[in-house]
Amino acid sequence: VLNGVNLPILENLSKKYNKSKAQVLLNWLISKNQIVVIPKAVNPSHQREIAESADWSMSKLDHDLLDNLAHSEVAEGREL
Repeated sequence: VLNGVNLPILENLSKKYNKSKAQVLLNWLISKNQIVVIPKAVNPSHQREIAESADWSMSKLDHDLLDNLAHSEVAEGREL
């Protein structure tokens, strides 16, 4: 998933919500009830970042933007 960290939509959402791009992606994945997200971090600051990924929510429109982006990336044979 972190292959998509340089996508402009992630940069925009990161700024909009004042969260890291990783937090935006984790929040989006966590919101999907059918996906189990198991992030890994040894660094304490990364552990905090992961813990803070679920304590906020994005708008439905922003979720839809990421959903559409994921579908288009997969359809073109690229990983998000």
